[in-house]
Amino acid sequence: MSKEDYASIASGSSLDPSVGVVLCGLDFHLNYLKLCLAYHYLQRGATFLATNIDTTLPSAGKLFAGAGACHAPLVAMMGGTKPTSLGKPSLAMMDAIEGKFRFERGRACMIGDRLDTDIRFGIEGKLGGTLCVLTGVTRSAEDWKDGEIVPSVYVDKLGDLREGA
Repeated sequence: MSKEDYASIASGSSLDPSVGVVLCGLDFHLNYLKLCLAYHYLQRGATFLATNIDTTLPSAGKLFAGAGACHAPLVAMMGGTKPTSLGKPSLAMMDAIEGKFRFERGRACMIGDRLDTDIRFGIEGKLGGTLCVLTGVTRSAEDWKDGEIVPSVYVDKLGDLREGA
């Protein structure tokens, strides 16, 4: 970025006055300019939203940076102010799902591979149960030994359900 780019962002002349929301999601092309623009919109009062808070993303058997890692620099720049998450474990998301599909929460089970989003979503959403699959971020029962977020049941892999039938 040039001095002129910095100056136009700082003065607000390169900012769109109609922008009222900064929405952060998984961005495979995150760069310094995007962070600068987002920060200045937030400084001007834009609402800070996130698609989800997953800090890592499992792929090809390994973990990579997730959407939460994309908004982490903005959280730091904003002095710790976190975005409102629209994805798991947001109860607003649970309400929207329930409203659309008209199901009974107590008869539903959340299946996921991550304690802090998937399993928390099922617990806080008051679903009938949670099933943790140990093929993603959560890899063993040791991960919930602190007792904060504990799934109802777990399996090593989803195929284990078929084998047990």
